[in-house]
Amino acid sequence: MPWVDSLEVALLKRGSPTGVAAYVRLLALNLQEQTLAVVPITLQLVLTIAIFFRRAPNAPGELVGGMLCAIVGLTLFTDSLRICVMPLAELIGREMPRKLPQAATLFIALCLGILCTYAEPALASLRPLARLVERSKTPYLYIVLNDFLEPLIFSIGLGVGAAAIIGILRFQNEWNMKKVILAAITPCLICSCYMQWGNPELKPILGLAWDCGAVTTGPVSVPVLLALGIGAMKTSKEKKLARRMLQQAVLGGGQKPALDGFGIVTLASLLPVLAVQLLGIVLSFIYTHDDIVNRPEAAVVEDSPDEISPLREVVFAVRAILPLNVAMVFLVLFIIREPIPLLSICPAIDIVPAKRAVGGGGRGTSSSAAATPVVTAEDADQPALNKEGELHLSRHSSRHSITICDEKPSTSEEGTLEEGGEIAISRREISSRAATSEEGGEVEPPEKRGPSARSIGGEESSVGATAAASSTAAPRSPDGSLAHPNGGQPAQSSWANARPLLFGIFMGQIGMVLFNLGLTYGFTAIGDQVGLLLPAAFMSVSGEPSSPFYPYGGGVALTIITVFILGFLATRAEPALNVLGKTVEKLSEGAFSRKLLVYSVCVGVAVGMSAGATKILFGASLIGFILGKYGSALALTYFSSEDMATIAWDSAGVTTGPVTVPFVLSTGIGFSKAVGAEEGFGMLTCASVSPIITVLIVDILRRWRMALAPRAPGSAPIVAVSAELSG
Repeated sequence: MPWVDSLEVALLKRGSPTGVAAYVRLLALNLQEQTLAVVPITLQLVLTIAIFFRRAPNAPGELVGGMLCAIVGLTLFTDSLRICVMPLAELIGREMPRKLPQAATLFIALCLGILCTYAEPALASLRPLARLVERSKTPYLYIVLNDFLEPLIFSIGLGVGAAAIIGILRFQNEWNMKKVILAAITPCLICSCYMQWGNPELKPILGLAWDCGAVTTGPVSVPVLLALGIGAMKTSKEKKLARRMLQQAVLGGGQKPALDGFGIVTLASLLPVLAVQLLGIVLSFIYTHDDIVNRPEAAVVEDSPDEISPLREVVFAVRAILPLNVAMVFLVLFIIREPIPLLSICPAIDIVPAKRAVGGGGRGTSSSAAATPVVTAEDADQPALNKEGELHLSRHSSRHSITICDEKPSTSEEGTLEEGGEIAISRREISSRAATSEEGGEVEPPEKRGPSARSIGGEESSVGATAAASSTAAPRSPDGSLAHPNGGQPAQSSWANARPLLFGIFMGQIGMVLFNLGLTYGFTAIGDQVGLLLPAAFMSVSGEPSSPFYPYGGGVALTIITVFILGFLATRAEPALNVLGKTVEKLSEGAFSRKLLVYSVCVGVAVGMSAGATKILFGASLIGFILGKYGSALALTYFSSEDMATIAWDSAGVTTGPVTVPFVLSTGIGFSKAVGAEEGFGMLTCASVSPIITVLIVDILRRWRMALAPRAPGSAPIVAVSAELSG
């Protein structure tokens, strides 16, 4: 990013410390990332109501202020994850399985899953929606969102915690992911059928339950769950996996190990659905329809301080973030009895920003990417490793891959590595590594990792639902854990080390407060207004005397196209999707390109949101969408490879971030209010399952086309061994 590089150079010329300049650059990139996620969607909605309905946004000043709060809040919040949450999560995930029995490890994973759920920014969007549900129309939905909102969030957390447990067990026991998906989705579909036909009064909760599955997979839950699961995998099978990688790399045969890091997002999306469904079923046995309708209103004093904005947003933010941070510090100090790891507010420093600014140092990294390459005197003394027949160990979003090829890798000037984060090591080291692996040791790269080591990253490493463990910008060791500047050992607890921790916690609190304000005055406000206006394009809506604004066919087309564009733009702006695309591109050795996956997912989400809008606007049954789409997804999964199946199902989780969810939920509620529907949930459900289908279809068509294509004579095969070792 030229302007970010220029900003960094300007700060250095003014005498700012190098670390401060690097930190400002990181914040600027993060701010740009969040701006690109929020502004296009907001502009699209504002221009739609201005051009086609000649309406201005309600309280435009509050809308602008709310969006600014959301952008700054997400910037600070994601940086707090980099500073404190992810280093602690990785330390816990690495050390907990080694020091605690399995039962204790699984229980702690359950508790962390619950706490992560409360800390998810998108989950806060459920609170303002509770006031929009009418008790007389949907009594069970009303009681869940109002009187039992805290049990609802706790149930979602139980689902995420259960996903953490199953993910750990899967990593340890090498369970087939296809079977895990089938086992997880079957009870969800059974409960859905019961709520649709066994007790029709529970139908309004059906959309809420499936939408909650999309809400949970955000920037907090997925990184922590990945760290826990991968940590468990390392302790039980790290030596075996490393030995298998080296053997396959040297011998050039065998199957590629499946991506063990994928799949946990799928579990975190499905099990909360089941938890919410079970909560609704239990409440139906306790309360009848008349009990809920005649139930006295909850005693809420509207003038109480904790119910007045902005104090309300502050209270919710503290309740969401602080328990998770306190619990993780407690686990580190008193349960696994490790010192707090060496934390750093500033990212790893690139000492040649001036060269990068003038175009000689590579592209800017993502705001949450791993640090840019650092070239030191120690690196300069390293011999060039660019001879033929070398083994490349490349890292993409915490993913390690070993590739044998005949072409020599090119290195850039001053010993830096090519973009993409590839490390070149000579073949003569394979034998010594294999011996180390056979003796039970760990496979290490040739260079030492320390304060002067290269931090491998680049544009590929971005915050992601599936690879969000790479969101920390601190240097990492070869096994994916944090590489501490004191030689790989965590620093002793001290005030100097506590300051970054406290700073990160404080930034997380401020960021969540600002994001909650953005929800109240930005996302929910504009989404509700658009949801009320779009149906007026083709039908008469109370409160809009000029409705319908257009003929029926044109109005319906305008509404569906607007929702389609909203889904496409929102998905395209998700940073996690780019990470997933790059990972798939490496896994398929370029056959499944990043752009192909990204646009497959974007189109899938856009089509799914359009289908969800028709469900609300025209009263279609959600159960038909659920059974039809998930049935199609399961059938396609059967014919897909293990790797692509897990990636496709994980793509359902990366499409719903803290920006997309509030817009979609509030728009759906606005639709329901305009057309008088019972409830406005289900758009996220359809948006989540559709990319599974599109990705699997594209992959099947791609493999079919490759099978029919003639192989070029004399082409040398490239053998790649990939394994997910994120964490």
